[in-house]
Amino acid sequence: MLAQADFDNALWTGVVLVVDQSAPGSTFKQDLSGTGEYAATAYGTGQTLATVLASGDADFSIIVTNEGINDETVEGDTPDQYKVDAQNWITTVQAAGKVALLLEENPIAPTSVACATCTDAFYDATAFVAAEHAAAGMYGVSVAPLYNAFIHVPQWNLTLLGPDGVHPNQDGYIYKEQQYLPTLLAAVKQMLGK
Repeated sequence: MLAQADFDNALWTGVVLVVDQSAPGSTFKQDLSGTGEYAATAYGTGQTLATVLASGDADFSIIVTNEGINDETVEGDTPDQYKVDAQNWITTVQAAGKVALLLEENPIAPTSVACATCTDAFYDATAFVAAEHAAAGMYGVSVAPLYNAFIHVPQWNLTLLGPDGVHPNQDGYIYKEQQYLPTLLAAVKQMLGK
């Protein structure tokens, strides 16, 4: 895992343990309710996020999510609804005594099957990214940047995305991790008092 190696290099091996319990394809609503195609397998039993965080199985200090694309394309959320869902996710994490941290989504290419409402250039999710930042700002939560950095890479849709036009390729995942790491590292250092 890229993040584990970078944390080991930045802090010391073993100071931070990165555990990926992501639910691919999920949305804020699905994470909160424990529903959806992937939530049952990712969380083990299809439990709500609050239940998972309250269990002894979730003894983690920082809870990170990378929502956006599915909330927009699968749920059909508006930016206002997305903001409400982000607020609900943040307050659920904070109510469990955990640190919430949001990761901006990557853009998707106009050629992707998920991109029914794309312009000629790309699916413009600027309003969703702004809604995410607005929700985070209300609760003092950090958002790791990615979206604007991604679209300023020349030919990002060819160099950083896989053939589906939605998911990053290997170079795209490396780029995402490089963009996210400063925010993640700052959260960990603050928690460690460094």
